Amino acid sequence: MGRGMAANLLNKTFAGTQGQYDPSKPKPAFVVYDAYAPALNKFLSEHTRAYAGRDIVPASSPAGVARLAGTIVTMLPSSREVDEVYLGENGLKEGIESLSDDKRSETLLIDCTTGDREEAIKVADLMKHEVGASMIDAPVSGGVVGAEKGTLSFMVGGPEDAYVKPNSLFHFCLSCPHYQLVHYDTRS
Repeated sequence: MGRGMAANLLNKTFAGTQGQYDPSKPKPAFVVYDAYAPALNKFLSEHTRAYAGRDIVPASSPAGVARLAGTIVTMLPSSREVDEVYLGENGLKEGIESLSDDKRSETLLIDCTTGDREEAIKVADLMKHEVGASMIDAPVSGGVVGAEKGTLSFMVGGPEDAYVKPNSLFHFCLSCPHYQLVHYDTRS
């Protein structure tokens, strides 16, 4: 599912830019990582041709993604992988720790894994209190077909301040008529 969702996010990132960028804003870039190198290579091969001249940057680890991107969306098989990608060696936490305090507080993590609620809360708390990054738990419904067509439904949980950040999934989804969001309080 992650590949289809990444393709839609990539298309949205570069939609309408046609190589023209507002010089007062950072040039849009899209950072990708997959632990399975052939999947990453296939994604890059398919999309760097479609978006020639755009910045589609492969990272060598989750920590590398964290050093290069301010909004990070993960879609993982289970809570075990969430723990590994976020908290393990060369994980997102390690990458965020290398950032300035300002960059840490601007970092938004959006995890779309359908996993264990308690694990999501644990990881979000660690990311907030140990490195200062906000995290949203946003499991999806719609399967691989929904990811490819851009028709997923997100069940979004987390602190409201993260949910309404200008770089949040919420703002992305507002501009996509086929995405649906349902916000819930993860602490209830």
